[in-house]
Amino acid sequence: MLRTSSLGIVAVALLSTFAGCTPAKVAQGLCDAMSEEAIAEQEQWRAKFASGQGCRENRLTEEPDVVGWDQVSKQNLLTLAQEGLVVVRYQQKRCLTELRVLTNCISRKASYKETPTSGSRKRIAALNDHDLYANFPVGVGDLQAKMGLGCGLVAEFELKHARMMPIGTVVKAEELEGNEGCAGATHVVSTIYSGSFAIGRGSRSVIGAGVGVLGVSSSQKMDVFESSTDAPVRLTLLPIKGEFVPACGKGLGWDEARRACVAAEDTSCRPGLHFEPGQGCVPDEHPRCDRGFHLEPGQGCVPDVSEKCSAGFHLVAGQGCVPDMAPRPAAVAPAAPRPEPPAPPPPAEDMVLVPAGDFWMGCAPQDWGCGDDNMRHQVYLDAFYIDRTEVTVAQYRSCVNARGCTADHLTEWGLPGSLKPGEECNWNKSGRDSHPINCVDWSQAEAYCRFAGKRLPTEAEWEKAARGTDGRIYPWGSAAPSCHYAVMDDGGHGCGRDSTSPVGSKPAGASPYGALDMAGNVWEWTADWYGKAYYAASPERNPTGPSGGSLRVLRGRSWDLHHAMNFRASKRDWFVPEDRSRAQGFRCARPAG
Repeated sequence: MLRTSSLGIVAVALLSTFAGCTPAKVAQGLCDAMSEEAIAEQEQWRAKFASGQGCRENRLTEEPDVVGWDQVSKQNLLTLAQEGLVVVRYQQKRCLTELRVLTNCISRKASYKETPTSGSRKRIAALNDHDLYANFPVGVGDLQAKMGLGCGLVAEFELKHARMMPIGTVVKAEELEGNEGCAGATHVVSTIYSGSFAIGRGSRSVIGAGVGVLGVSSSQKMDVFESSTDAPVRLTLLPIKGEFVPACGKGLGWDEARRACVAAEDTSCRPGLHFEPGQGCVPDEHPRCDRGFHLEPGQGCVPDVSEKCSAGFHLVAGQGCVPDMAPRPAAVAPAAPRPEPPAPPPPAEDMVLVPAGDFWMGCAPQDWGCGDDNMRHQVYLDAFYIDRTEVTVAQYRSCVNARGCTADHLTEWGLPGSLKPGEECNWNKSGRDSHPINCVDWSQAEAYCRFAGKRLPTEAEWEKAARGTDGRIYPWGSAAPSCHYAVMDDGGHGCGRDSTSPVGSKPAGASPYGALDMAGNVWEWTADWYGKAYYAASPERNPTGPSGGSLRVLRGRSWDLHHAMNFRASKRDWFVPEDRSRAQGFRCARPAG
């Protein structure tokens, strides 16, 4: 299999794909060996932290070190700093510290001024995962993947210069520019400290001995995997005064749950808020009720049902007791309740519904062995249906018979020009009709879904369908992968069958929504192009991947792999669209609306 369009590195791609290599393995000889028991204990610890247990809350500091921050965020920070003051979302979510540059939001109230610094130097070290959370709260997921197993990690930086906004500047929420792009803004970056930094890994004894990494030599048995002579290493953050609420057009209001402007009639404001045209739900600075109403905590203004009027007067909501000048009008029947929105149309046969809402996508703290899937970010998806199982040989044959799909090369694997017979390809194999169709390239998968009135799922849809909203490691939960949950290599390919298995044969491995084989059996093509930096710039609503590229994303892993990290719900891989193999299949999706 090939991860790039260059045929010259097939061997490297095969090593990475089948050996389950991670970036940290280049330093394997520098790190301490870990027993299976120690690895299992570490997985349990990470699962505990993922649930929000065992970590300190409110660890936010207004001067965070960002040496471990991802490179895309650092570059976004420097780019926006040339236009005005950088606005960020900075908050604690369970054990994670989120620091995200809002690339579509800016404050032009002031500009940064270059200022020399004293050149102070700092060393931060982590001998284990516990230290990472305590000492590297910003970028912990990325660093955890790079540190690998049995390693310690150390970072050093030296301050050289700073970009500072004028002292005493106060940024208010209503002064931000960017409308919906400013939703969730919490802080403005008041100072950007830049300088030299280096991050390295090595044995815990070397790290514990105080060895540095700025200018380190190979004789010190350290692997310096990231360094720079001029990059952001520390920030000073100031809270934004007030809460930003995007200004929506007339008749629209801001819906925080959906992070979008919606029709006013679809928006109700909770107690303590009221709707303002062009602003949405805004706080009641001094809640007041009309005569005939009173304020009830948690309910807002409610009628004074106990108020009585003297003879010759009657109670009018909003006015109180008014004179009986004319016969009282007949009571008006209350308006009929607004009908519930129509239920989504029933799914096609054997699909499962994934409801609309937010979920955390990407590598979580417990998802050890992360690579390019390590940019954890929150995503909102509209409701959709996804196939309960992978598309079978029999289903694909019906498309071929109807001339909606091709049977080209379904018994071969590799790339065009280098195809060779694939004994494990399921097409035209006796007894394989209920197995997933494999040895299909991306265009064949896309053609089948179109024939079926569906489409390939986006990468975000696939991951939510696999892991739900509780941040689980694997589709079935946190238990280590085994043939009880997935068709995998447990010492023998395909759980000893040396092939795929019939779809849905591992019901214990079902996802929260009932989707089966979301880990194991075959990799699954998705609709998205692959982009290494896409997660950092991904829209928060219904992301569909980069607009173009040379590689397509696959999810789910396959029957010929065994390492636990391969079966994580956040694990992603990518291949050229023309590639086909025994380990590649697909399933389809469609909107629920």
